[in-house]
Amino acid sequence: MKLFYWPFRQWTTFCPVREILEISMAQWSILGYLLIIFIVSTCHTLVKGYQDKIRTRSYLYFLMLVILCFYLLVLLQPIYLSELLPLLMALISILAAHFFVLSDSRGSNIFFIASVIGICILFGYNIWVNL
Repeated sequence: MKLFYWPFRQWTTFCPVREILEISMAQWSILGYLLIIFIVSTCHTLVKGYQDKIRTRSYLYFLMLVILCFYLLVLLQPIYLSELLPLLMALISILAAHFFVLSDSRGSNIFFIASVIGICILFGYNIWVNL
């Protein structure tokens, strides 16, 4: 039985608070950027979800739930941030693509341009920090 629950036992061992402070500024900035994109895309999905098909709506709600669980895991276990960040990027990109494709207002166009500029700034910052 030990062989079965041994990998899951590591998840229940919480890291000390000093591990949260060791997260780099680049990771915090990417996490914040993804959180902003996630909040805007989620609000759009919840408000305009009635226009989607039922299957699309259920997929998007499932993605939102998984992303919320990942953010909760990042808050509880920040030591796993380097493993969870690519997963968060992939899942949030699906929600963001759905938002950017289906919204056609002036505000969403401005938000799209601002998010592209923001990701370019984050890319440049990460390149500069890692030199």
